[in-house]
Amino acid sequence: MPRFIPLSTERHRADGWAKTPDYAFAVDRPVAELVAEEIPRALPTLPLAFMPEGEQWALVALLSLDSQRNLFVHPDGRWMGGYIPAAFRGYPFALLHDTEGGRRMLGFDADSGLWVEGAEDERRFFDDEGKLNQPVERVMTFLRQYDDQRRATRRAVTALAEAGVVVPWAFSVKDEAGNARRVDGVYRTDEAALKALPGETLSELATSGALAIAYAQLYAQHRLPGLTRLADLQAKVGEHRQAGESVDVERLFDGDDEELTFDFGD
Repeated sequence: MPRFIPLSTERHRADGWAKTPDYAFAVDRPVAELVAEEIPRALPTLPLAFMPEGEQWALVALLSLDSQRNLFVHPDGRWMGGYIPAAFRGYPFALLHDTEGGRRMLGFDADSGLWVEGAEDERRFFDDEGKLNQPVERVMTFLRQYDDQRRATRRAVTALAEAGVVVPWAFSVKDEAGNARRVDGVYRTDEAALKALPGETLSELATSGALAIAYAQLYAQHRLPGLTRLADLQAKVGEHRQAGESVDVERLFDGDDEELTFDFGD
């Protein structure tokens, strides 16, 4: 589990960070929260769902069949699904919320292994005047924008739930052995209930952007077979390694696939 601590000018001025080498940190994340602005880029590869978050509701990308392993993380840590959710792209930084003062602070995962004491100037958190270094300032801006969009997206999805069009989504997919595996704990759009809403309610949902999110979730359900494909490929790699056999990981994961576009770029 990450341990984010707030960055302090007084305590961390000489410290900095090393570049995140890969996405191995996300290997145990079965879902990634998305914001509405990500939907056009997420739709080609990621199945979408809704999940409760306290008193609100969130839009998420499904990344796993068993709530344990993120199937989109390549065995060597690279991301395979084309679009990388914004929730992962700020790591090892995160936006922390001061519940008492209402401030948003920049945090860093102290257990990431990427903290560097006495870092070189361009990799320091702060400059000599105690201000955030330019690269860190850009990260802070990115995280603030994501946080604002996340709040707006949660409001929109919560409006869908309050309108009665978010329902439990329990489904079965075939695992790598061909057995049916039940997936539950997530929610989907009830299209029939959505179509039956009064015109005034539909208009309100359309204005807030909630209606577009509802239909995006429906369209993205067709990406579920891609998770089965990824689970099968990950299992093959595991079998080879367990047997002590050399495995050409690139060959296993490469090839034509109608459901997924693998991205092996740096």
